[in-house]
Amino acid sequence: EEEDSDDEEDEEERADMHMARRLEAGLYTLQMISVIVGTVSIHSPKARDRLRNKLDQKDHTLSDIREVVVNFAQTLAREYEVAEQSSAKEGAGSDAKVREEATKKLEGDKQKLELVKSIAITFPVPADAGDAEGEAASGG
Repeated sequence: EEEDSDDEEDEEERADMHMARRLEAGLYTLQMISVIVGTVSIHSPKARDRLRNKLDQKDHTLSDIREVVVNFAQTLAREYEVAEQSSAKEGAGSDAKVREEATKKLEGDKQKLELVKSIAITFPVPADAGDAEGEAASGG
């Protein structure tokens, strides 16, 4: 049993290291840009068409950007869940000011998560015949 626990800890540590390397390589910037692009695309069909043309020039699609936003939302959801559990465990023994600050941070994290989730859900991906983007939008 102890060996399984060590294996789980090693796996978690490897996952953390992998995420740290990705963040250093520009993942956070990519996520933020994708969220902004998604927001603009949702509200401006003209901007969405221009973006689609620019992406086509680089052999990318709106689905690629949507995938980044969806993955970001999933990551935020996992982080929020961990923070919420941690806050619940630590909250009982903390003083009022620490609890209040933790609650504010948790609420901010929740708002960010909800925003990114809403963008991921409403991200416009055309459903053209035979278009891979349309398949991605329908979950296939």
